[in-house]
Amino acid sequence: MGAPVRVLVVDDSDDVRDSILLSLKRAGCAVNGCARGEEAVRMLAQEAYDVVVADLWMPGLDGVELTKIVRRDYPGTRVIAISGGGPGISLEANAALVEVWGAEATFVKPFDNELLIAQILSPAADR
Repeated sequence: MGAPVRVLVVDDSDDVRDSILLSLKRAGCAVNGCARGEEAVRMLAQEAYDVVVADLWMPGLDGVELTKIVRRDYPGTRVIAISGGGPGISLEANAALVEVWGAEATFVKPFDNELLIAQILSPAADR
């Protein structure tokens, strides 16, 4: 068995972030989490992650900008976007916007954590 998948979960909702982190831990992933995009950038500079799960709409550095940074500075790190919607933009537009910048998938809140885990652990997702 190989090393666990290292996942950074970035969401300003403590409940959402904690739920995802707990599910990922139970699935055998090595996880860290934070509430802000700026904090995620610092964490990425200090530790390698296989996957970043990022909320699109957060105060400060949002998930769209975070996705751009991850794709530019950490091209081997996969990005999965999560969103419950945002100001003046549809969920479909969110998904399209983030996929343009390199997210491999977008999950609409509320979603089944098992589907997210399946995406993270999917052999087809290995790059």
